[in-house]
Amino acid sequence: MKNRLILLMISSITLVSTYQVFAQRNCGTTSYQATNFKKHPNLEGRFSSFNYSENYTAEVAAISGIITIPIVFHIVYKKNEENIPDIEIQKQIKTLNEDYTGVNTDASNIPVPFKNLFAGDCGIRFKLEKTIRKKTNNDIFYMDDDYIKLTQFGGEDAGIYGTNKYLNVWIGNIAIRNPGDLCGYASFPGTMPINLDGVVAYYKVVGAPGLIPELNKGRTLTHEIGHWLNLQHLWGGGATDNSDCADDGVSDTPVQQYCNYGCPSYPKISCDNSPLGEMFMNYMDYVNDECMFMFSKKQKEKMLANFISNGPRVDIIRGNSTNLNLLINDARKDETSIPVVSKLNNDSLSWNKINDAISYTVTIKPIDKDTTFSFTTTKLSGKIKGLDDASIYEIKIAANKSDTSNKNISNPVLFQPKKESKKILFNEY
Repeated sequence: MKNRLILLMISSITLVSTYQVFAQRNCGTTSYQATNFKKHPNLEGRFSSFNYSENYTAEVAAISGIITIPIVFHIVYKKNEENIPDIEIQKQIKTLNEDYTGVNTDASNIPVPFKNLFAGDCGIRFKLEKTIRKKTNNDIFYMDDDYIKLTQFGGEDAGIYGTNKYLNVWIGNIAIRNPGDLCGYASFPGTMPINLDGVVAYYKVVGAPGLIPELNKGRTLTHEIGHWLNLQHLWGGGATDNSDCADDGVSDTPVQQYCNYGCPSYPKISCDNSPLGEMFMNYMDYVNDECMFMFSKKQKEKMLANFISNGPRVDIIRGNSTNLNLLINDARKDETSIPVVSKLNNDSLSWNKINDAISYTVTIKPIDKDTTFSFTTTKLSGKIKGLDDASIYEIKIAANKSDTSNKNISNPVLFQPKKESKKILFNEY
């Protein structure tokens, strides 16, 4: 009887310990990016070039109206519990819109010293474009392989919903191999191939209420989409998440030692940040959902910088010109003047028609080599053969006008093919 009691106590401790570990937020974004930068060192240079600072304040101030981001949810499930119902997806969209417009009711809990730093309405809205459900045989998807984004490995390709035109969000049973538990991860702007760019979330933290009490308000996606919009963790360290009072690249978020869990008491002083202390109630910390409820004004500017002319996510606007996207007060007045890649899936490439263009030049360059391949065509699509699946390629499209000095060039997109061939060929449809 005594031995059995000891065994039961050990089992209970193990269960409690496991639950407590996962009751804490665990974001894999910086680890995910660091792994990709190790595989492809030139990606880190792109991250630096797209890591917009506050030097873009004037361009951001020129943005007027609302940026509406269409979201495509890919729900990849094996068990019924993992197949998030439509009502939870709708609740998740509601949470995102409340958090990014600053109308969340718990914003009233912002400490008085931070109220004048509260971003309020970030000028960003989210719209449900499509929910795609995919039954899989996979028990779990590991961040290390990113298979949840690939049909050939049991996941779901972005397909026609190009990640330069839509925010693709994959939901499923995800983990990292060491230590295991994972709430979500995202790609920073300009750092991932177009077929892999987006956000991934654990199915238990989506919607409201979620299935984990500490993370049950849907704010894991608020946090991860913050990364997708180029925000770092508050403790800084760039894409490698180095801690110890590092800089997050935002001037109005106080420096802090490292992440916070649970619901800390304010003020919490570290890194000589007295008297304000840490802004742990910010969405880019690790506290419980009920204890995070703000972005700062400078974080808002940094997110909006993704959509200035030549910004890394400007194709979201160019590729989805609807009456919901109103910011036409800068160099993008003619939304049909810049080519936008509308499809880049495996070897199929297509783009939009540009008024007065007599031809289009497609330029393909491996990011780790100086070799460049160019093709000119009068059509709006083609097939590219011969790309090495071990490389990542940057692809640009120029709309050529009758005036040879006049070219409108697309935003660069990154692409990593799935097949390996010997010679690069461009075949017109």
